[in-house]
Amino acid sequence: MQYTAKDQLTIVELDKEERYIPMARLAEVISLSPSNTIYFRKDGKLYGIISMGDIKRASHSGLGFVDVNVDFTYVLLGEYMKARYLFHTKKNINAIPVLDTDGNLVGEYSRWSDLLQNGENLRGGGKRIPMWQWFFQTILSKRRSWFIKPFVNVWQLVG
Repeated sequence: MQYTAKDQLTIVELDKEERYIPMARLAEVISLSPSNTIYFRKDGKLYGIISMGDIKRASHSGLGFVDVNVDFTYVLLGEYMKARYLFHTKKNINAIPVLDTDGNLVGEYSRWSDLLQNGENLRGGGKRIPMWQWFFQTILSKRRSWFIKPFVNVWQLVG
């Protein structure tokens, strides 16, 4: 299990509550994303998340949008053992946001380092590549005309 601080995560600020994000609006964020989960904040609080798995499933289903998961699993700061337990019991979770008591995103626990060490994260003909890179190569490589306006380390969705 690996901890990643907030400044290394991909965070998108939302002006209003949005449940569905068009794939076109996620393209630039994904291509520059340092993490495999995109975190959405509204009014400074964590509102929802989209994982690379969510994007992959939406792409394969032919939908032009991805549903923002607003009912996500999280741990509070200091709940390291709870995160380990969740990774052990919920095999479909690969990243867990870490929140403070006010609901602000502090960081993320991920199991990606464990998967890479065990050799289970093999994609692209047996080569180990990050999920965002695999996603960009397989799904987004034909679509390069999308635009999202950057704002320091936080992305502001435009449109």
